Amino acid sequence: MKITFLYMGAENLGIESLSALLEKHGHQTALVFDPALFDDKYYLQIPFLARLFKYKNIVEDVLATDPDIVLFSVFSDCNQWALDIARKIKKTKDIPIIFGGIHPTSVPDKTMEEDCVDYVVVGESEDSLLELLDSIEQNEPNHAIPNVWSKKDGRVIGNLVRPLKQDLDSLPYPNKALFAPHVPMKHYMIATARGCLFACSFCCHNLLRKLYVKDAHRYVRRRSPEHVLGELRLAKQKYKFKYVSFEDDIFTHDKEWLRKFLPKYKREINVPYRAITHPLHVDDEVARLLKESGCYKLEVGVQTFNQDVKRKMMSRTETTEDIINTLKACSKYKLNFYVDMMFGFGETEEDMKFAVRLFNRYRPVRITCYWLQYFPSTSVLQKTGATDEQVKEAEQGAQNTYITGGSVKDKKAARLIKNFQFMMKSLQLYPRWMVNFFLSSKIYKGFFLIPPLPFELLVALKKTDYRIFNYIGYYTFNFKKMIKNKLSKHKLKRD
Repeated sequence: MKITFLYMGAENLGIESLSALLEKHGHQTALVFDPALFDDKYYLQIPFLARLFKYKNIVEDVLATDPDIVLFSVFSDCNQWALDIARKIKKTKDIPIIFGGIHPTSVPDKTMEEDCVDYVVVGESEDSLLELLDSIEQNEPNHAIPNVWSKKDGRVIGNLVRPLKQDLDSLPYPNKALFAPHVPMKHYMIATARGCLFACSFCCHNLLRKLYVKDAHRYVRRRSPEHVLGELRLAKQKYKFKYVSFEDDIFTHDKEWLRKFLPKYKREINVPYRAITHPLHVDDEVARLLKESGCYKLEVGVQTFNQDVKRKMMSRTETTEDIINTLKACSKYKLNFYVDMMFGFGETEEDMKFAVRLFNRYRPVRITCYWLQYFPSTSVLQKTGATDEQVKEAEQGAQNTYITGGSVKDKKAARLIKNFQFMMKSLQLYPRWMVNFFLSSKIYKGFFLIPPLPFELLVALKKTDYRIFNYIGYYTFNFKKMIKNKLSKHKLKRD
């Protein structure tokens, strides 16, 4: 069968993995990609530029692939985009449409209420998707496939999930060729594991752990070092990538695996890499292993220093001492560390001052600031007292993103957050004494008036943040494509 995936704004490892598996089993896959310039839902949202550069031929391009199935991978922020395109496709041609991804997984019942959606595949879906495609191809509808929600005689049928796949080495390497025409591959994305040790109230793993409650003891799974290295060897030869981004939720959770993998990575791959971690999973040995093997950026999820907020609203257990120990270990081995902070849980002005003072002392290379954004079926909705309207917005994927204000409605709280977000995002530009002056003089109370983006870019340039360079490269890459396509069309008209 011919399966056409749709996605927007960035590379997607899940689609690449599914594409590789489907092609291994004889299916053909294609991708229609919306670059979503200036509205990518990840970082940059400038509405008037987004309208100017909007991808207007997406439905025509989907139909041009002559698909038997159209498959959307949907996160909450792109849910409305996906539904809009699915409706337009259905009006043009009655092709079976499947929704997968974290948003339909969190609200499969709501997603199935949409006339343009024929199936929802929840959770990790490799085997279930293969079974579903086989049943559609044979014209023998099977409404009992695990993980699959379908429609029969006007009613919705939902099935429980099958156990999680434990042997990740049995899966083929992701089909990077699907995204290579659309995103620059100099920054190579890879996942060595699935699952997370934690279930923070605001995160997708909060709902996924509830979905896979029977697999709680084996929720976190990891590929072998050799399997990961095998993918990287082939990709380095093919794409000549300059740096690697490990997308694992906690790259450092298994110290023994790191001891086996990182020295080999240094010998055989030897390009700078980025990784994500948790304050409970970094010590001196881990910091040393990361530094020696070429880690240029370790992203540490701090989120807040307010212990009541951390425990009661975020469902996190690490202490301020744990965080400081992690920052000390990184500093000891001169390992560049970035920190993630979240706002909108009711933090006080004093909480934010404490954070700025601590970061002014330990000096993260960058501080990434996120707003609380409600995602459906996560416990943060109850823990923070989300209103019915906010719950509905989350279920529809209709709220602001965690970059543009999230689910924070209180204007006074939003102003306070903006003041401190600006100071954190630009902290590396100032000497320590100046940051202390900002706090003591209360000049920071007017920082909400200053757009932070130019200052973030200055920090990124100052600290050689490869990921920002990749982001800029993504826009350059797509601008070149657009110019080339326009010149080609102009030449055809002239001829």
